[in-house]
Amino acid sequence: MTKQKQFVELAHNEVVNNSLYLWGGQGESALTTPPEKVISKETSLENAGRVFVTLGEKLKKKNTMKNAKYFDCSGLIVWCLTIMGLIKGDYTANDIYNKLCYAIPRDKLKGGDLCFKSSNGRMTHVGIYSKKYGVIEVKGRDYGVVEGKLDESKWSSYGRLRCLEK
Repeated sequence: MTKQKQFVELAHNEVVNNSLYLWGGQGESALTTPPEKVISKETSLENAGRVFVTLGEKLKKKNTMKNAKYFDCSGLIVWCLTIMGLIKGDYTANDIYNKLCYAIPRDKLKGGDLCFKSSNGRMTHVGIYSKKYGVIEVKGRDYGVVEGKLDESKWSSYGRLRCLEK
């Protein structure tokens, strides 16, 4: 299996696992992380409440939450690349674009490439492109890790990870 496919499959597994959004999340267990830690990581008590509501809703609907984890958008990328032994450390979406990728045009996207949203000249959100699954992203507190079509979101920039090409 190529590095690109392994990267995509690791991320896709977190869709299957019903993983959730948490500000600063990088793979912590959604079922064993203490509520105090969720509250301390989140940007507000209201946002922590949204995380708990989404967790509760998913627990009611799904019986496959045992492997669910917490991620934010860049945390999913960092977690996958760390599991693969390709990077160490923490990176924001902006850091991933500027330090780990080189820019590519949208029409050159291949599986494992990254899609970015920007605001005020900085990359503020990141997802993983896959021909098979669409874009895998940690969409937000009310959604968690999801798959969506490339055209469903306003992606503004695209990058290819150097570490997947070595």
